[in-house]
Amino acid sequence: MSNVADDVRLNPGRLRWHCRRGLLELDIALQRFLDKHFDALTPAQLDDFANLLSAEDIQFWAWVSGKEDCPFAEFEYLLRLIRDNTPVGAADR
Repeated sequence: MSNVADDVRLNPGRLRWHCRRGLLELDIALQRFLDKHFDALTPAQLDDFANLLSAEDIQFWAWVSGKEDCPFAEFEYLLRLIRDNTPVGAADR
């Protein structure tokens, strides 16, 4: 298991804390994503998710909402899962 994945599995609250963003829509989407998918994520996916969290809020929301395509192929699977948990009407897809 990678360092990020190991740390997150031992302390999932830390990941949830990093999912608290400046945009309510993004907070809700990420919380729902974690509630539904956290336990099933592989170590590699947890690493990718941690890297995805480093994106600026506006850019991150543009990817989640489908307003912009994410240029990083490794994040597409996670973004699809996050979109599936986006509140109805929050994303103009």
